[in-house]
Amino acid sequence: MSLAQIIQQHVDLLPQYQQAEVLDFVLFLEQKKHNAPNNRILRKPHPIAAQVKIMGDIFDAIPEDDWELPV
Repeated sequence: MSLAQIIQQHVDLLPQYQQAEVLDFVLFLEQKKHNAPNNRILRKPHPIAAQVKIMGDIFDAIPEDDWELPV
């Protein structure tokens, strides 16, 4: 299984708002690769990522076991 397939499997399990964050991060990495350090351009979220509407508290969707807070 390729790395791209493994990443895709994990992304498929995420809720839509987190998939939008993944897309935004990938686009950031692509832009970072193409821009010289001195030509930093402020980026806007991808139009698909910008369309995602978060309803309620996004942290409610995260199980308490995943918080890994110190005891």
